[in-house]
Amino acid sequence: MKRNLISGDTADFPSLTFRVGGHFCSISARHVSGIMLMPDVVTPIPQVPAYCLGMVDIRGYVVPLVDLRTLFGLPTLDSQYTDFCAMIDSYKADHEKWVNTLRECIVTKAPFPLSADAHGCRLGKWFDTYAPANQSVASQLKKLEEPHERFHESAALYEKYLADPNGDVTLARVKTFFDRSATLYKPEILKILEDTKESFLREYQSILIILEQDGETTLSFIVDSVDAVETITRVPQAQEGGFWQNSQFVIGIGRGERNTSNILMLDDAALAALAEHITL
Repeated sequence: MKRNLISGDTADFPSLTFRVGGHFCSISARHVSGIMLMPDVVTPIPQVPAYCLGMVDIRGYVVPLVDLRTLFGLPTLDSQYTDFCAMIDSYKADHEKWVNTLRECIVTKAPFPLSADAHGCRLGKWFDTYAPANQSVASQLKKLEEPHERFHESAALYEKYLADPNGDVTLARVKTFFDRSATLYKPEILKILEDTKESFLREYQSILIILEQDGETTLSFIVDSVDAVETITRVPQAQEGGFWQNSQFVIGIGRGERNTSNILMLDDAALAALAEHITL
């Protein structure tokens, strides 16, 4: 039977709230003995579960280091970052292709086969629909809107020339406008996309939470970020028969004082018990 750390609708002790792979979690602050950045040295241990990254020295005590992402079946930060970088690189390549295609069409006076609409190209469609949970990435991508719109004006101007070659828009004007856009906006767009990679990591700092049981440091585990120490209120509809009861590490679903997101209330005793399995 699970140990119950909850009295009525609120935890009987303030909780430490943190994030793991986009999920909000909390643990009773009663047994949290410290918080620190990822140490430089992690000693690997052979033949341990995949969620154990090795051993670390915490104030003179050597304790197991657990990756909560792996323990919970979530993508690791490294794999998530690799996938994100691959996605960004694909859109950088799409933008390069768009620019080079427009340049070739202007030189040969050929119809432009891609979208002149800033919201119709592949980069624009992605930008319009992508909603990153990472706020640093969202803020960085917001910078993309203006230079992307301005660059597409050169394609619209070229299509206006094609529609009426003898009109007010001359090919010389199109070339001048395109060259200026390529000089000003292309490197800016590519830099913004490249900077999103660093922004992605800004909210994922690999912070260690250190657990203590019976006065001894027993375990450390990695989280993406630490939010606050606050009172957690259990969500009423999750009190009985919740799906979370199938997890040995979750004792309830709650809400904090700072936002309305659902928070997984973790069992510190179940986490601390992992050390016994790792060191057997």
